[in-house]
Amino acid sequence: MLSTCVLFYVISGILFWSTDYFTDVIKRDKADITWAFGMTSITAPVFGAIASIPLEMKIGFKSNLTLPACMIIALVCYAFAFFIPFYQPKPESFYWIIGHIWFLLFFGGMLLPITNGRILSLVDKKHLAHSQSLCFMSYNLFGWLPAPVIYGMVC
Repeated sequence: MLSTCVLFYVISGILFWSTDYFTDVIKRDKADITWAFGMTSITAPVFGAIASIPLEMKIGFKSNLTLPACMIIALVCYAFAFFIPFYQPKPESFYWIIGHIWFLLFFGGMLLPITNGRILSLVDKKHLAHSQSLCFMSYNLFGWLPAPVIYGMVC
């Protein structure tokens, strides 16, 4: 659950601060930013979640291969995020950065259903509703909520 909170934390910071970064640092036009980032933030997680379906069906949630598969997907996800700061802040690097963000959100969207399914598959049926509520409360409190504030203080 903590790893999923970290994933939400990273994604929340990207979704909140990327448009300011593209406007103030990369110096791109707001119309380009809105179109490119809007398409990226909508399509990538959706396609990632759809891409996770065959993997979920193949290995299942209770398999011994589930956690190694999640680790591989997470490493690929963070590998794309790792290289974003190395691009020079020029308008030409905008589409390269957007591409990295697309793949980051794609693999994050692929990882989320698998990790949630794994967590919830280990819970008894009578505690499932409570466990799911606790998961989503944790995601919101420790993932979505602190990222904009902490990233803002760092900036």
